[in-house]
Amino acid sequence: MVIESLPSAPKAEKNILSCVFQFPETFISRARGEGLTPEMFHIHGRLFAEMLTYWDKHQTLDLSVFVQDKNMDGTLPSLGGPATMSEIWGYAPSTTVWEHAVRQLRETFARRIARNCARIIGDAPDAPSAIEETRKALDALTGAARGPKRSIGTKAAFSAFLDEYEADSKSDGPPGLTTGISIIDKKSGGMRKGEFWVTGGLESRGKSALMLQIAAHSLKNNVRVGVFSLEMTANVVVGRLLSTGYRIDYGKITQTEKPTEHDLDRIKGAISESIKWKLHIDDSSHQTIDSIRGESLRLRDEHGDLGLIVIDYLQLVQVERRKNESREQEIAHISRTLKQMAKELGCPVTSATQLNEDGKSRESRSIQQDADCCLYINSDSAGVVSYKMRNAQKGEVFNLALNGKYQTFEEGLRF
Repeated sequence: MVIESLPSAPKAEKNILSCVFQFPETFISRARGEGLTPEMFHIHGRLFAEMLTYWDKHQTLDLSVFVQDKNMDGTLPSLGGPATMSEIWGYAPSTTVWEHAVRQLRETFARRIARNCARIIGDAPDAPSAIEETRKALDALTGAARGPKRSIGTKAAFSAFLDEYEADSKSDGPPGLTTGISIIDKKSGGMRKGEFWVTGGLESRGKSALMLQIAAHSLKNNVRVGVFSLEMTANVVVGRLLSTGYRIDYGKITQTEKPTEHDLDRIKGAISESIKWKLHIDDSSHQTIDSIRGESLRLRDEHGDLGLIVIDYLQLVQVERRKNESREQEIAHISRTLKQMAKELGCPVTSATQLNEDGKSRESRSIQQDADCCLYINSDSAGVVSYKMRNAQKGEVFNLALNGKYQTFEEGLRF
């Protein structure tokens, strides 16, 4: 008699584990978000479980250290040994490979469940028991093939709407996160959960200043903010936040103007206040859309109260280059992912985009389509234009201008 082996996808398992080993900050969050469990792995389930546990404890997953630790605690042989670890590490991780491997993993897991259910149904003592086992089998197969339940029913949807509506109606301010700029808050209702905001402008027109002004206002109101700075160092970001948050002459912070003892006291006083901020800055080089998403998910999962994500700026975000994909398609992918990320995180995400001389977003028109709100800084400094906003007309000009001394956009300044 031939004993048929159970369905499995060893290459898919190794591809998934390779992604997790090499980029744990990104792919562990993805794995959990997509409902991957050790039981779904036919061969390497224990290794996957150990990797998750190790990451939760150490927040790192260096291959050599992991192997050394597992060797010391005696579990390395049960995980496949150093040769298996080395082989898994050698697989080339990528977003495309990940998606294909996860589909294969789900399919083989579902087939194993089906075989087991068929045996259980066959052993059922009577017809009602067989029907009940069949129902359970269908539920198990649906969950294995499709992943976690994602939709909500009518009652839950309307109840959630009413809860949010009542909370907004009782609030003194706008329903969304306030920007600190009254005309924008009045017109937009604030930055709502799940919204993607874009600030556009030519070079050196204040795109970063406007986003960091909003970030500083949020931080001073005890909102947790994640800043992904692809152009400026963390020190520069902190300096700008102090300037806009506490109206400190930016020239004194950069020391283009020699600070006095009074200036130093003001800066130190601002730092003593802002040290309590819920601020997280990632200024690492070679940031990708996946690494930004992964770190954002980690911040949300670790702290539970993520309120705003700032990405400065969109065109500098790297994305895995796909065959025959144009730069415009790459930017469209980044923009679409940022919008999806805002919904996934349950907080507003804001980024900046460079504009061409004709006032269009550079390299992709999809940025305007994906964004919930687009604010464009006029090239001649004549205000901030609403290109797209919930309660404002397209082309409406807000009487705002950049005060470079304090890195803030203010009303009533002469252009």
